[in-house]
Amino acid sequence: MALTYTYPDEYLAKRVTEDREKRAIDEVVLTGITDEAYLEKLSILKCYIITSLECNSNPDDIFAQKLKTYSKEYDSVLDTAKSSQLKVDGKSLYSLEIGRN
Repeated sequence: MALTYTYPDEYLAKRVTEDREKRAIDEVVLTGITDEAYLEKLSILKCYIITSLECNSNPDDIFAQKLKTYSKEYDSVLDTAKSSQLKVDGKSLYSLEIGRN
């Protein structure tokens, strides 16, 4: 079975496995994001995070650096995706009842 996505980070792409990708996709699906473009971007970033965590042997290696970078990017993209989805879904994080007494 082939990977679902293409991984542009050549260093980590060599270490991405089907299992790591499946776990990443499963975690991203749990966020509730439905936009395909965001699902792809978040799945790739989450897969990089999982791969970096599992390949990391010490705090100063390249995997630790990549983990830090991709974790920040994942959080940023997730925030953007959630905001975008709220606009599309027409939902708000807050509700306020307005009425007359």
